Amino acid sequence: MNNAEPDRAARAQQMKQAIRDYITACNAGDAEAVAATCTPDAVHYFPVHMYGDDEPVRGGRAIGEKWARSVQSLGSRWSIDGPILCDPGRDQAAIEFTAERKNSGTIIRGSEWYRFDPGTGLIAEIRGYLASPPAPGFERLELGGYPYAERGYAAST
Repeated sequence: MNNAEPDRAARAQQMKQAIRDYITACNAGDAEAVAATCTPDAVHYFPVHMYGDDEPVRGGRAIGEKWARSVQSLGSRWSIDGPILCDPGRDQAAIEFTAERKNSGTIIRGSEWYRFDPGTGLIAEIRGYLASPPAPGFERLELGGYPYAERGYAAST
């Protein structure tokens, strides 16, 4: 094993923990804790028209406030489905997730790509990808025919 491999492994573990901390803070509706996982100028991108406009959420604090409002008003909760995939050499990671809006019974499935600040290890960018943005009248937004329950995904019923 060369000297770079333990550093890469340690960096991958830091990235994974940062994502877990971010999701935990989101689920708690704790805007300050979310902001603490992000750089002050972090950006969260969403699918076009997902929230009524095409603008990303800019700033760690603004991202935290958005998710705190979502927890309070929609009963939102997020889970990581499957492994957290990391590329420490590029300061990037990716997850599959399930988002539940308990107040409406809506299930949203997708993936997020994270870019980290190499100096601080904080989340600098999040890109959320969905099959489609949430649409009125749809209770489940996920991949058609995918065996969610068989593979142990959250909220599969």
